[in-house]
Amino acid sequence: MITVTYYREYNRVIMEGHAESAPIGQDLVCASASILIQTLVAFVNNMVEAGQTKCPIIKLSEGHAFIHCNAPKRYKSIVTFAFDTICAGFDLLAHDYPENISYEIRG
Repeated sequence: MITVTYYREYNRVIMEGHAESAPIGQDLVCASASILIQTLVAFVNNMVEAGQTKCPIIKLSEGHAFIHCNAPKRYKSIVTFAFDTICAGFDLLAHDYPENISYEIRG
């Protein structure tokens, strides 16, 4: 099972595990969670390139993702909105596939 925890106050998402809803390469739940994480990574990297945030933490490995973006006050609402939007996708996945993915918001 994939577990996703969103620490809203800190703009931090942690994802662990595997969906195991189908064989490797055919798992649509896994693919969906992966594209959500990759989209969030792309957003954070774009913020860095635009000079709108510094020192994000992005750690990706097999079955694990840790993304944190500490934005300056003037960009905080934009960053939080993007994290909220991506995490709405995790919430939908967890609702539709509760045996394969769990989602929790903290803070």
